[in-house]
Amino acid sequence: MRKTLIPLLVLAVVALGALAFLPGRGPRLAQPSGTSAGPVASASVSTAPVVDGKVDSIWNQSTPVEIPVQSGFAGNIAVSMRSVHTGDSVFFLLQWPDQDLSQRRIPWVYEGNWKFKLVPAAPPGFNPTNPGNWPKRPEGYAYEDKAAIIWNINDSTRDFNINGCVVACHPDVDPRPLKYTNASGELLDLWQWKLVRTNPYGKLDDEYVDHTSDLNVNELAGIKADPGGPAYAMNEKPDKSGPAYVSRDKSTAPPYGIRNEKKRAITRADLARLRKGDEIASIIIGLPGIATRTDRSDVSAKGFYDERQKTWTLEIGRKMATGSKFDVQFDTKGTYHFGMAIFNNAQIEHSYSAGAYSLVFR
Repeated sequence: MRKTLIPLLVLAVVALGALAFLPGRGPRLAQPSGTSAGPVASASVSTAPVVDGKVDSIWNQSTPVEIPVQSGFAGNIAVSMRSVHTGDSVFFLLQWPDQDLSQRRIPWVYEGNWKFKLVPAAPPGFNPTNPGNWPKRPEGYAYEDKAAIIWNINDSTRDFNINGCVVACHPDVDPRPLKYTNASGELLDLWQWKLVRTNPYGKLDDEYVDHTSDLNVNELAGIKADPGGPAYAMNEKPDKSGPAYVSRDKSTAPPYGIRNEKKRAITRADLARLRKGDEIASIIIGLPGIATRTDRSDVSAKGFYDERQKTWTLEIGRKMATGSKFDVQFDTKGTYHFGMAIFNNAQIEHSYSAGAYSLVFR
C-alpha cells in the first residue's frame, strides 16, 4: 500500500465532548413497535438465514434494535440491528439509510499520452486526520461504503463495556486518528465489511485491535488482520506510474475492484482503446486471505443497496465459536459488548456509536 495514502483500514473514533444523538433526516425503515434501545437479543431459530443481503422471513422472529451513530460522513442516523442463531452459528441483519451507493474507490484516471493519475480518497484541501472535518464530506471524495462492528474479546479491554470503542482512541493523549488498546492483553475483534474489497466474495474483513501504537511497528497501529494472508493489494506498476492489470471481463471501471482470478496484464492495445477520463480499478481483490478459508475470512457478509428506498441491507453470519484467540467466542449464556460504525463513502471519517451496546441470546 502507498504510504502517502491514509491507512485504509483505520477505524478511528474521537471523543468530541459530550455527544448527543440527533435523529437522521434521511429515509428511515418502518420498524415494528418492539424496537427499543436495549440489548440486541439473538433469537433461536431452527433454520439459518441465507447470507445474501436479502431479508428472509426468518428475520421476523427477531426484534430490531436501533443503534444511533453520529459525527461522520454518514451523518446522525440509526442502524437497525437484528440477530438470530442456530445451534452453531449466529447471524446479524443491519439496515441503514444512505442517499447513494459509493464504490468509486481511489481509481486510476487516464490522462492521455499513456499517463495515469491516481485519484486520492480526499480531495485537495481537505484534512481527514482532523475529526472536526468529519461531519461534512467534501465534493469529489473517492472511496467506498463500509460498515464495522467491534467486539470486546473475553471482556479483556477495560472500560469498553461502558464507553465502547472510544476507549481505544485516546483523544486526550494522542491527536492521531489511530486505534489501539491501552494495555498488553487487551484485544478487540474488528469486523469490517467493505463494498468494493470484500462484498464481491460474500465476506467481511476479520481483524483485531491490540495495544500497538507505534507506526514503525505496524502501519495501522493497533489494527491488524487475522491470520490468513493478504485479502487485497494495490493494482500498480513497480514504479507506481499506473495500473498493472485490467479485468478479463471489462478493462475499465466500474467495478472498482479487479478479481484476482480474472486479472490480466494491461497491454498497449488496452491503452490505445482508452479515452481521456476513463478509469481503471486501483485494487486487486480476492487474494487468499479473503477468497480461501482462513481466520481472516471466517465471517460471511453480503450487502445489498436498495436504490428505491435508499437503504443498505447487510447480512452477517459466523460460527458461534471459531477457536481463534483473535475472535470473540459466542456462547448462548454470555453477554457480548460491541460498538458500531458506518462509513458513507469514507476512508476513516465514520459515524460511530457512542458508548457500548450488548448482545444476548434468547
